[in-house]
Amino acid sequence: MRIGIFAASLGGGPSLTGVNTYSLALVESLYKYDTENEYVLILSELNRPFYEHITENERWKKIFVKPILVEDFSVFKKIYRVVPMFLPFTEYLKFDYTKTGFVSLPLDVINSLDLIHYTVFNSCSSIPFFVEKPFVVTLHDLRLFYPEFSKKPTDKLYFTHLTMKKILKKVAKKASKIITEVPFVKEDIVRFLNIPNQKIEVLVSPLPDIYTNRLSIIEDLSKVKAKYSLPDKYIFYPATLASDKNHERLLLAIKMLRNKE
Repeated sequence: MRIGIFAASLGGGPSLTGVNTYSLALVESLYKYDTENEYVLILSELNRPFYEHITENERWKKIFVKPILVEDFSVFKKIYRVVPMFLPFTEYLKFDYTKTGFVSLPLDVINSLDLIHYTVFNSCSSIPFFVEKPFVVTLHDLRLFYPEFSKKPTDKLYFTHLTMKKILKKVAKKASKIITEVPFVKEDIVRFLNIPNQKIEVLVSPLPDIYTNRLSIIEDLSKVKAKYSLPDKYIFYPATLASDKNHERLLLAIKMLRNKE
């Protein structure tokens, strides 16, 4: 089987955020252990450096796409790339799906694949809804559906978030399988997207080699400890300073543990 893995970074610069870390770990595992299938790794220039050690061979190929930011589009182009998702029966039309979404996959690449796995998916991804190929999508969370993260009609990003929700529902319905890493997100997918349990698989991702190899070296750990004046025992919580990352609950949990001592 020839499988395409859409792992193009959609951020503003090279970084190993949670989603990009997941994609890298998945690719590394498949590269090490799968000796049967062929893969086309779909990346962007932003995350090229993190995949240099995945060398191309007869079973592994790389292509690079250029994500286009939503704000770079005129109103007409936004309509052209998004509105067809919401029209009746558009999935049955011969729509030029290589130009839907905000990252387009070359038609010859799409035609060469038997399956596509979207490890990165949001409104900036190439929309798999029109692709006449089986596809799998990894959903990392559904925070857009929670009231505290929803936008009000008066908010600047209200229609963007509304569009993302609609796209997510349609893509989830059409996907052959949905992957998530934790059971509570599976529950959210069933609850918010009305997807049956049997269509969702909970698969925990391993750590990428960059962490298991480099950070296990005592010398590297000593440098980090010295740089930040860390005590002998400390907790490392790799997350951005955003409310949905639950820093508050982590601190409350630590406080509860201290009170039990």
